[in-house]
Amino acid sequence: MEMYTDTLSHSFVGMTFPDAADSKYFDEYFSLLFTRLGLLLLAIELKDEENRECNIAINPGPSCVIQPQTQGFFIAQSADEVKRSAFQFLEST
Repeated sequence: MEMYTDTLSHSFVGMTFPDAADSKYFDEYFSLLFTRLGLLLLAIELKDEENRECNIAINPGPSCVIQPQTQGFFIAQSADEVKRSAFQFLEST
């Protein structure tokens, strides 16, 4: 297994991590990632307002709001598995 990145689904934009954890879509997405696809989301990329600086946040708290085009960091067998997971989630919402 290796680490890969991909953009998180637009369904999470505007949510904090705790809010997303209580949502139906979050539960379905991570259930799909773990049980069906064997992927593990480790962290997300946070950008400043001007998109000049980026930081990686592992399991961020309620002050972190998911923005459009947020990159997720995944552990997976291949990049194709990560891409396929985003496509399958979007079809199910």
